[in-house]
Amino acid sequence: MTRISGPPETHNRHRVPVAKQVLEVIRVSDIVIFVLDARNPGATRQPLLEQEVLTQGREIVHVLNKADLVDLRTYDPALLEGLHNPIFMSYTKKIGLGKLMTKLKILAKKAKKVNNFERIHVGIIGYPNVGKSSLVNFLAHRHVATASHERGLTKGMQKVRIGPGLLLLDTPGILQASESNPDDVTTKVRHLMVGAESWDRCRDPDMVVHRLYQKHREAFERFYACTTEEGDAEVLFVQLGQRWNMVKQKGKIDEIRVARQMLRDWQEGKIKV
Repeated sequence: MTRISGPPETHNRHRVPVAKQVLEVIRVSDIVIFVLDARNPGATRQPLLEQEVLTQGREIVHVLNKADLVDLRTYDPALLEGLHNPIFMSYTKKIGLGKLMTKLKILAKKAKKVNNFERIHVGIIGYPNVGKSSLVNFLAHRHVATASHERGLTKGMQKVRIGPGLLLLDTPGILQASESNPDDVTTKVRHLMVGAESWDRCRDPDMVVHRLYQKHREAFERFYACTTEEGDAEVLFVQLGQRWNMVKQKGKIDEIRVARQMLRDWQEGKIKV
């Protein structure tokens, strides 16, 4: 098997090597759910893990979570290209559970027919903070997984019965080896944008918010009831800094504090795109 992740993290909260655990889930699963952020599905895909699933002949379902934060009526279909069995879901708004369960039952029936299995295992994989724990609770119809904005809360593999003959295998959030370099600016920005790294640990939140604002200008201006000329994030920082009284000596706006608050609002799902 090709190695698809780096050495186990020694500084995180998990009690087992995360990469090994995820590979084991893929090995024993008949169906694998990849949980994505509906606001930016491309940034939360894990192509190497997806390829490993396909290589082993497993079925893939892409769940676009946090669907309540996007406008499904105007959602760009290009964002769905390359996805397998894409389904929009939202634990908050109770969207998509029926569609997902129907799809899982269809794929489970196919797997039982081909392999003569009595019980079908459904693995669930995704970045930290894409909402996997909320999805597990949604599928189980009860609180079985702790949901939080804190990266790495899920300690180890969980096994949850979600229906007759359907057993869900949950894993901690996983980052690929190619994304583990803390000095890579592009990767770090992407992790903050998708919530894989927490807003309160960001050293340069203004840089991240600049990129988010460039991509989702209308969403930010609508949420904060502000407008700027030519999409200038610096102007937005000034407006919000004055509104929130986030100023330093001599009345200068504290852009870092402002940006960190904006990044928090983004990661906590307050800004709908």
